[in-house]
Amino acid sequence: MYIEFKTPAENPQFLTGHILRMVEDEIKHWAAVNDIKYTSKYYKNSFRVAFDDDRHYTVFRLTWTDLPYTEHKIIDIKW
Repeated sequence: MYIEFKTPAENPQFLTGHILRMVEDEIKHWAAVNDIKYTSKYYKNSFRVAFDDDRHYTVFRLTWTDLPYTEHKIIDIKW
């Protein structure tokens, strides 16, 4: 399971990287405030965040405030 942040498709490429870095900074702040450890990576035109404990996804949904020009979704991988 992970959270994927993307920018709108019509967004210019040079802004995509900047916006996703802003998301990364906000995630760092959010994780510090909520004392939650996470892993992250950039993948193509997205920024992905994963938590060790699935309960943290609920905390994220309840406490995260969306940023302008981004959308996110929680991806649940079933094997």
